[in-house]
Amino acid sequence: MKKLCCLLCVMLLLTGCGTDKKMAPKEGRISIHSDSHHQLVKTQDPVYLDEVHSDISWQQANANAQNHIPHGQIGTHIAKKWSRNVGKGLSDDYFVLPEPIIVNQKIYVLDSALRLTVLDENTGSQINQIQLPLSEDMGMNSIGLSSDGEQIYIVCGNGIVYATDLSGKIIWEYNTHAILRSAPTVANNLIFILSGNNELFVLNAKDGTEKWRYKNIKTDTNLFGMGKVAVSKGIAIVPFSSGEIIAFDIQTGMIQWADTLLSYRTFSPIDDLSHIVASPVIVNDTVYLVGNAKKTGAYALQTGDVRFIQNIGGQNTPVVNGNALFMITTQNTLIALNTTNGHTVWETNLTSKEMNGIAWKGPVLINNQLVIVSNKGDILFIDALNGSLKQHLQNESFSNKPILGTNKVIFYTNDADLIAYQ
Repeated sequence: MKKLCCLLCVMLLLTGCGTDKKMAPKEGRISIHSDSHHQLVKTQDPVYLDEVHSDISWQQANANAQNHIPHGQIGTHIAKKWSRNVGKGLSDDYFVLPEPIIVNQKIYVLDSALRLTVLDENTGSQINQIQLPLSEDMGMNSIGLSSDGEQIYIVCGNGIVYATDLSGKIIWEYNTHAILRSAPTVANNLIFILSGNNELFVLNAKDGTEKWRYKNIKTDTNLFGMGKVAVSKGIAIVPFSSGEIIAFDIQTGMIQWADTLLSYRTFSPIDDLSHIVASPVIVNDTVYLVGNAKKTGAYALQTGDVRFIQNIGGQNTPVVNGNALFMITTQNTLIALNTTNGHTVWETNLTSKEMNGIAWKGPVLINNQLVIVSNKGDILFIDALNGSLKQHLQNESFSNKPILGTNKVIFYTNDADLIAYQ
């Protein structure tokens, strides 16, 4: 497992080839060409947060179609409520564990061998378990899952997309003939999926038929993983491994605007990779984007007008709440930016007993605290108002951030154990 964890931190992926069909039109494309030469500026403005919510909806990876992670609530004294193993964990052959989702107080989780398990959120008891069809040469079986509350949508590494009912029975399947690398986004009866070859597939959620697709520039060397598409108000914000971000009309596939999350001030081989691993976040009429190559920004959803740009890189989806954007940087720091101007409010170094080969995941926001985990088993609780460390727990290794349920936080370990704290 130690060998695997180190491999996950530095692994580069060679993407495959896709097919061409129903290409989205390129007319109407607007290149924003935002200026990346901005210096970090600190502000004395305090952080304020939105109210906490005990009843959280987490039907998709990153909670919803906007990737807007909510502010959850749990008890003052956090304690383990239940734990359950759901199957096969990470190994040298299987190095992806998708983020679980919650539908109608039932947790849906995939192990690395494409086994779907349904658990009761409150007790952890198993309700059902289904083995989905496997492919011998698939490499990576489980990539991601999402739900619209009526069906479960499952993406496999070999290009197959499944829709099941809430009991796990397969309703339809669709073969994209591509190497898929992103969790699906479900919105407006459509499913949005990205391939490792920079191809966007848009499917009808009811029957799996293809509505339209778009094929972007192929990149040969990328970081592992893809950001999840964000959808709001008829616009899909799509992050590509080329570093390009494109806004599409979800019904027609017409491009509304585009920009590139690439800074020209990077000095490290990893930072020079333009790949976008973090998912875009939409809050009201603003899109927040974090690129690997030291560029983070805020854009107007409809027009792409730049609201701020900062020379900060990251690989985790940020939390946007109140007047702050919270993100883990490529330098292993947790930073809070003001959402109006991008100025730095506070910055905290993330520390572990074992710093070599460490990879941090998160954050999520609970009780005014940011929760972050690592592949070394760290669970950090950090005050969202000032960045101070409130609590440091030690558990099993993680490759996913925690998810939020009703009055609880749920962790998914690399050994395929689900652990609920309340």
